[in-house]
Amino acid sequence: SEVVRKTNSGIVVTGNAETLGRGIRDLLLDHDLMLQMGLNGRRIVRERFTWEVIAKKMEDAYNASLLT
Repeated sequence: SEVVRKTNSGIVVTGNAETLGRGIRDLLLDHDLMLQMGLNGRRIVRERFTWEVIAKKMEDAYNASLLT
């Protein structure tokens, strides 16, 4: 939820079905916001969660553990 809030890539909903419904309604009523959040989300996934990025983080962690 922290990544979603910081990157404006979606709406974080806590609580109940009514809160979820309001979040969905708000996005459906604001096409520009929905589009921007979708683009932001896609960008974040491409930057942080590709196999290349994950493999590099794992390699760095492994190498760091060898140094200690």
